[in-house]
Amino acid sequence: MENSQNILQRFALRVSDWSEKWFPDSYIFALLGVVIVAIASISIGAPAKDVAVSFGDGFWSLIPFTLQMCMLIVVGYVVSVSKPVELLIQKMARIPHSGRGAIVLVATVSLLISRWVPPLPACCRCRRDYWYGSDVGLRY
Repeated sequence: MENSQNILQRFALRVSDWSEKWFPDSYIFALLGVVIVAIASISIGAPAKDVAVSFGDGFWSLIPFTLQMCMLIVVGYVVSVSKPVELLIQKMARIPHSGRGAIVLVATVSLLISRWVPPLPACCRCRRDYWYGSDVGLRY
């Protein structure tokens, strides 16, 4: 079993290294997507001015969603640093005894609380307490 984990770990590291070397930054994919859609729009008969205006209008329609995501992160952080939640997170950080257990616990907690608390900041706090506040030995 230990040997198969080592093979899997080596394979994952090789794939990760290869991906970092050969896959471009995500900005390139976004830029290519915009260019492809613009060219496709113009090729089916849309005037170039209308395509440009539509892209500009589409950008500003994302502002409410962006604000919601910012508020989600801020409120989630405020809740996660409140004294009762902080004490709960510190108690939960003592539960796992291995790295795998810490990952499972963080994933489970994030699934359970995702309807009530924005999970990202809370799970980041859990991660910090698991990694640095316990003897699990995980570092990133």
